Amino acid sequence: MIKRVGIAALATGLFFTGMQFVPKAMPQAHAEETTAQIQWDKNHAFQDDVVPKFEAAVVAEYNTQMGDKTVTDIKAAKEDMDYYIDNDNQKLVILVDKDTTKVGKIKQELTDELGTKIQIKKAKYNSNEMEALVLDVNKTILGMNLDAFEGCYWNLEEQKIDVRADLNHDQIQELKDKYGADKLNITVSKLKQEEFYARNYAFNNMGGGMMISEWIVENMRSKTTSSSWPNGDPDLQYNAASGFFAVKNNQVYMVTAGHVTAENIGLNFYQGNLSSGSSMARAIGVGHWSGFDTYNHQDLGLIRMGGTAMNGIYFSSRFWTKNNSSDGAIDGQLLPAVTVDGTWTTQGTQVSKSGPTSGITAGTVVSTAYPHNADTNGDGKDDTTFVQLQIKAVSGLGWHDSVHTAGDIMAGSGDSGTTVYRASGGYALIGIVSGGNNSYSKSGSGGQGVTLTFGTSAYVEPVDSVSLSRILGSNFVPWMGSTDQPIMNYQG
Repeated sequence: MIKRVGIAALATGLFFTGMQFVPKAMPQAHAEETTAQIQWDKNHAFQDDVVPKFEAAVVAEYNTQMGDKTVTDIKAAKEDMDYYIDNDNQKLVILVDKDTTKVGKIKQELTDELGTKIQIKKAKYNSNEMEALVLDVNKTILGMNLDAFEGCYWNLEEQKIDVRADLNHDQIQELKDKYGADKLNITVSKLKQEEFYARNYAFNNMGGGMMISEWIVENMRSKTTSSSWPNGDPDLQYNAASGFFAVKNNQVYMVTAGHVTAENIGLNFYQGNLSSGSSMARAIGVGHWSGFDTYNHQDLGLIRMGGTAMNGIYFSSRFWTKNNSSDGAIDGQLLPAVTVDGTWTTQGTQVSKSGPTSGITAGTVVSTAYPHNADTNGDGKDDTTFVQLQIKAVSGLGWHDSVHTAGDIMAGSGDSGTTVYRASGGYALIGIVSGGNNSYSKSGSGGQGVTLTFGTSAYVEPVDSVSLSRILGSNFVPWMGSTDQPIMNYQG
């Protein structure tokens, strides 16, 4: 369960350096090339070869018009087929439910082009129907009021719904009786879902993966826009991250997580170190909108950029590709998925996350329709389910510290809203970090019991043209420009 009250926050100063990185921002846990890195590179090369060809074949058959945009109808495609990536055996596996003419053309084209790299199987169930069933399973488990519910998702490879929760024997049997034992794979787990509330420098050229901050007086529901900090108390600083920039009606917005902006509409957000006496903190804009509610069901938030402190400051389509340095290393050029016609992320896709807390971490998509349960009104009860991507860190290529040394953390406190991108086929924007499982916690430097939370799995709010247009209008467009632009030139 994720909550808006008492969220774990990262106080400034907790940053980790010394990790080495290879081209395309692929992380390593050590200077020496590890077994995990070798396998990651092998998978990366395979996906770089097969995925663009698969997506091109899908685009040719499932393109459709949405207003003035041409988009790929992934839902329609999934009605006929689905696919996952078998990294162990280097196969792109197509699961055929309805062998339509379109599917036949795709199968023939890919077989001719990729040969044995493609494997075609008969689907046991329809993916759209099973993803809908997952939400019903999720609702049933929420009704059990468990102490711990890590989540559930449709496992394409196993053709079963994976459930991870602190269930007793009777509850397990109840689920099997209701949904069928053949459709469920149940694991008893005591892990919970959490949200992750940091590159703490005020850069003149702004991009994705940078720390942003709000500050809190007394509790998260009592805020102020005063320009002076209350005695520099670090407990009053809650950090998150920038995901990417977008423009609508010539006004530039920073896109972050919706739970970050939900209670800060009309209030200032800051970039830089907010510690006492710091001259690096500055107001970047005000909270403008949040989809973290029972209506929109999307953990996306907007900060309207502007104000006198933004004179001479630029925004870009770049994002961090170096680990927690303070040298302005936002050198990656995002290729937003909403403009990559037919980007289809699936189980097995390799992705990376660039976050201010845990740096650049490498992960694999476990589920593309993972129910992330949230308390959006602060009453301690889950009232909304967000359907998101679940990304599990590749062990050895995730974050680690001197206490938790496994190198299997995907994201942590302070990474909310940060950039998630596809590791192969260019820097295609996949989405932004929303939260993750509570795999590891430790005390922070904020005093008064501040706890930092880290997860081996991250929950990612996907970014696609359909959802963005539905909630923000068709003229809301992620910034794709190749040059940095003055923020004050985009003030509506």
